[in-house]
Amino acid sequence: MKSKRINEFLICITLLCFQQIIYSQVSKPEKRIYLIDVTASMEGKGIVNTPDIFNEVKENLQKTVELIQDKSTEVVFIPFTSKPHTRKSFTIERLNEIKEYISKLKVEKGDTNIVDAWREGVEEIDPSKVNYLFLLTDGLHNTGPEKEQLFEYFKNWSDFSFNKYYFAFYVMLTPYAKELDIATEIDKSNQLWMIESMDVNVSFISAGFKLRTNITNSKNVKISFRSNNLKVFSSDLDVKFRLEDNPYYRIKSYKNNLKNEQSVLVELEELMPLLNTPIETDIILSIEFDKAKHPLLFFTPEKVGIEVVNKGVRTMYFKEK
Repeated sequence: MKSKRINEFLICITLLCFQQIIYSQVSKPEKRIYLIDVTASMEGKGIVNTPDIFNEVKENLQKTVELIQDKSTEVVFIPFTSKPHTRKSFTIERLNEIKEYISKLKVEKGDTNIVDAWREGVEEIDPSKVNYLFLLTDGLHNTGPEKEQLFEYFKNWSDFSFNKYYFAFYVMLTPYAKELDIATEIDKSNQLWMIESMDVNVSFISAGFKLRTNITNSKNVKISFRSNNLKVFSSDLDVKFRLEDNPYYRIKSYKNNLKNEQSVLVELEELMPLLNTPIETDIILSIEFDKAKHPLLFFTPEKVGIEVVNKGVRTMYFKEK
């Protein structure tokens, strides 16, 4: 009988998991949607003694679109009174036409139906683009659906815009437009802000919604930003970062390179041995700055997700007989 020889060999496979950081830089084209109150109060007419601001608002809007650099940016205008009026869409390539359209806007008869104007604006959202929705008004909702419907729209906005490039701004052009209930609902919503100004030349600082890093190779996460106004990076912008509560990681330090490289380097530190942490963990990084000092500056988004991967060099042994 032939003797069986048992060959025993050892196979060692070393799996190397390299650091991977996904910057998710925003490469989508931009779309801006302007919902413009054209009721008589914008010219100081009507029952309430409001100031005549209409020409100034139009001039500010013209200056704002002049500063849009990407010629492919789509700009949509929807005037409204008791109901939304005919929408008009342009690309910035047609800048002269846009400015002419704005200059020819006129106030019209009717009350202020913010609910239906908002609904119309949301319907313009394009998932293939970075969307900025602005509602400009000098007054309060006083006709059409009940005001509570507007609160529902604000509540739904957080879910609707979650992890999407949908950002909205409720622009109160005068103190007459300010209402505590509306301000409260806006404060509770994500990716929805209130602006108290006739100036709508807003500066955006954008980043990707989600990054991915392998903490076993490097504890540093680089977050790159871009802006429609590069001057904000050279200003005295003091940005702070806060990691939302989680049992695994904290921020050890961060280096602000916004002025020179438009980026921030965040150093993470584990709260327990890596052997006890999950292989993959999602954490949320909140971006904070002095909003009172920079009232027309917005980080879009204000929260960045980081998928922390805990995979280092792993060795597997196979034994064959």
